[in-house]
Amino acid sequence: MMERFSILIDDSEGALMRVIGTIERRGWRVRALAMTREGNRGCRLELELARLPWHRGDPAILVRHLEKLIPVAAVDCGGRGAPPWTGQTPDRAMVPAAAGAGA
Repeated sequence: MMERFSILIDDSEGALMRVIGTIERRGWRVRALAMTREGNRGCRLELELARLPWHRGDPAILVRHLEKLIPVAAVDCGGRGAPPWTGQTPDRAMVPAAAGAGA
């Protein structure tokens, strides 16, 4: 099952690694990632995630875990309340994750 997340993070050192690490430890695989700068607010990540076969977790639980991270300012799952999912950023296209990466 694929889910789309929009996450606003600050641009502190290691913020992206903490977010991606939390996602992977909770049984999800990053299928695609786009990142844009949000002015002084930090960076917006648009992620397409796939559940690992053995994982039965709810996306709402992952949202709660991500919201607890210090560098995370906002999390939206499935486009509810976030800008429409485009898979494109002003300066970059969606970058698919490498096959077998993180496995």
